Amino acid sequence: MLSLNFNLVRRSGLLKLDKIILLYVFAIFFVDFYDTTLYIGYSIYLRGLIFPTSDVFEAIIKFAAIFVLVQSFKISGFIMYSYIMHYQRKLTYLPLLIFFISSIGLAFFWGFGFIGKYAIHIFLLLRLCQAFAIGAEICSALKIINSNIIDERTKMAMYYFILFAGECGILVSVFINRMLLSHGITLLQFMSDWKFQLVFSALLALLAISVKLKYLNQYTYNTFSKKVFAFTVIRYWKLILIRAGVSFYSFLLILIVVIRIPYILEYEYKLSHETINHDLLLVTLMGFIGANVAYIASKYIENFSLMLFFYVLSMIANCYFYQVKAFENTYSYVTWILITGFFYGVFLRMTPHILNSVTDFNSKNRLIGRYISYFFVYTVCSSIVIFCLDFMHYANHALSNDKKLADVPILFILLCSSIGFLALLAYKPYYKKNYNRQWVF
Repeated sequence: MLSLNFNLVRRSGLLKLDKIILLYVFAIFFVDFYDTTLYIGYSIYLRGLIFPTSDVFEAIIKFAAIFVLVQSFKISGFIMYSYIMHYQRKLTYLPLLIFFISSIGLAFFWGFGFIGKYAIHIFLLLRLCQAFAIGAEICSALKIINSNIIDERTKMAMYYFILFAGECGILVSVFINRMLLSHGITLLQFMSDWKFQLVFSALLALLAISVKLKYLNQYTYNTFSKKVFAFTVIRYWKLILIRAGVSFYSFLLILIVVIRIPYILEYEYKLSHETINHDLLLVTLMGFIGANVAYIASKYIENFSLMLFFYVLSMIANCYFYQVKAFENTYSYVTWILITGFFYGVFLRMTPHILNSVTDFNSKNRLIGRYISYFFVYTVCSSIVIFCLDFMHYANHALSNDKKLADVPILFILLCSSIGFLALLAYKPYYKKNYNRQWVF
């Protein structure tokens, strides 16, 4: 999907646009996804710093609850900037400044051992400030794009540039932290690397501040931009939810395969980080195979019908693994993970093709409508899934140590693939059948 979005951007001619605005947009969305992946995937390894008296599963559910709250503050920042800060020009730099200060504060956060019982309160306050600020700045970036880029084709290319920046953030965060964990570093070493990553995020925010101060003063907000978010949600809420339903399945596979499967393999099956990294490489290979199978099949079968077929195939495969109780031994569970990796590649390849081949929103609302749908998926839906997964594992270990609930991801995949299948059927009236082999913005 990373290379797919990059090729879309390159072929659209977007790279000929003002490099300053591209740098600003890339920095904002890269930092958002980098920090989200950092906390959702690897904050558990700091449990000794923040929750020293909790066992691993208690710490996991506490971090999951914090993640839900943080994502809600990101949405609050988005809405607040749209309705309040937008009208105060002097406040346009405030979100990035808050993000910079809170990131530096988290980088040099000393934890429970130094602060005592107030450590969790300080940690939570700084995380909420971070989330509120980045949510507000995302709104600011979208308003700048929507108000100052006239050509609709360029706007839609910018949408894929935003996705590309976010995917780069996820990739870099996962790569760095998996490499750190595979070397068996201590808590103290991980704290040092955590500080470096947070300072890196703060420096990107500082770069965005300097770019905004020096170059983006000439960019203005038009009258339509002031009302575009509320107007789009009110008029197109059904399309936003349908689009979210289609895209959520591929996002769920990312969350489960890249973020939560390593947790399960480590804490449920007691595998080493080296073994987990080896399994993740195999999953990546299966994803590559799945993406290419989807690409070859799309030359002979219409994309819409092909994606429906893979939804059904995914449901059948997961029903089988659930029936044979694949979670009861490591070998069968890893087999299920590899099969899931195959579908992960398939849907990462096909989802952007399908979502770009529909005529859904009005041209003036297309960028905002499509991003709001994406924003809804990775803030609201992802936080709910992460909390439910972690809560079920916590409940299992809190109530009984005999029965494993490592099959919970299988149930979530069954549920979300069913939702995606129904959402795709609902999208059929908007689908352009002649779109199979071309990209049109």
